[in-house]
Amino acid sequence: MGSKESEKSYEVTIQDQNDAQIRSVVLQVFRNWSSRNPDANDPLYLADDRTVLFDVTPMKDVGWDHQKRRLHGVFREFEKFDMEPTGDLEIHHLGDVGWATMTWKSKILLKNGSMMSREGRGTFVLKGAFEMACGPRPHFRSLTTMT
Repeated sequence: MGSKESEKSYEVTIQDQNDAQIRSVVLQVFRNWSSRNPDANDPLYLADDRTVLFDVTPMKDVGWDHQKRRLHGVFREFEKFDMEPTGDLEIHHLGDVGWATMTWKSKILLKNGSMMSREGRGTFVLKGAFEMACGPRPHFRSLTTMT
């Protein structure tokens, strides 16, 4: 009898930790983008040249290295870039796969002094081991990025 209750409590604890870990990774991705340094997201993106990534422009990149090289050029035009989720971040998981959906907004100050703002939606798919033995941060890989 006590065993069932403690199992349920353990599941809830793991669920809460998984949600917190996924939320932490998603927020780190946004902080990294705001730094205008695509290399900062290297540990978080799947380094596979066949992975399809969706972005604002162009709509589709194939391979993290390709997207990263393109973004280095884009970010050279930015004086400042702030990007953040708008507060509707939802987290889901099934087994060792988690995904997060959100809308986001950004403010861009171009080097020529022009200001731009954008809004969009994003889906991150994260795969990693959720075992407690992994430590505070499982090894997630974002398979899909913002569109």
